[in-house]
Amino acid sequence: MIRRGFRTAAPAAAVVTTLAFWATFARGAILLNFKPVPLSDDPELSFMGVGPLAPALRDAAGSHGNGDGDLPLNQQTAPGLLVDTPFTIPGSIHGKVLNPNATTSFRDVTLSLTGLEQSGPAYPAGAMLGQLLQSGTFTLMSTSGPAGTPQTLLLTGTINNALVLTNLEGSGLVLSADVHYTGGVIYDAAAATLGIKNMPPIRGQLSWTLLNMIATPPHVSPGTYMPEFTADVNGQFSYLPEPSVLSMFALSAAGLLLRRRCA
Repeated sequence: MIRRGFRTAAPAAAVVTTLAFWATFARGAILLNFKPVPLSDDPELSFMGVGPLAPALRDAAGSHGNGDGDLPLNQQTAPGLLVDTPFTIPGSIHGKVLNPNATTSFRDVTLSLTGLEQSGPAYPAGAMLGQLLQSGTFTLMSTSGPAGTPQTLLLTGTINNALVLTNLEGSGLVLSADVHYTGGVIYDAAAATLGIKNMPPIRGQLSWTLLNMIATPPHVSPGTYMPEFTADVNGQFSYLPEPSVLSMFALSAAGLLLRRRCA
């Protein structure tokens, strides 16, 4: 269970501002949804210290495919993620399933995260606890094929200004309205649909749900960061095609940073 009792190091207004602007950004179009299928006994995410570094949000064993994505779903075993995208993805890719409604699914996908270390102390956010994260990257890779044939890059990019919110019931959220998609076959399909030339980054957002969280007490003085935890996760990535929405995010992010510096 997540524990409270942390000193306020950033104003609660910063969280309120973040969530208020998130309501505006949540109108983006879905790029993909993901969830653990088959269900795994292992968590998909962890928030742990990495060597001498500050705690960071990391992929865990439940997010790592085991190479059985080409098997029928009822013959697959955990771990690994199921990814659904509204785009039709061409080409031969292990674990790919073309659906009757012109969408595409990928089985036994692996999620990898880098960076995403805690940025300053955690702080109260109403009945929840908030933790801002530094910038990081994510990568989604297809299952490996027979004899360990290479995986295919499905989607990769950077995550900025992410916020982790947790409550006292063992659940929470990971939010970011500042995601840049930079590559992968899903990125290529989205860029073609949007008519983007020369493949610049596509701006977007993410919203992940944390479930079955298991938290531990901080291993340094209270108030330094959110308690370390592991969690199951499902979520989505979206994209924001309208320039007006992007300019609104730039203004909100600047305001949030100013609030934190003045705290």
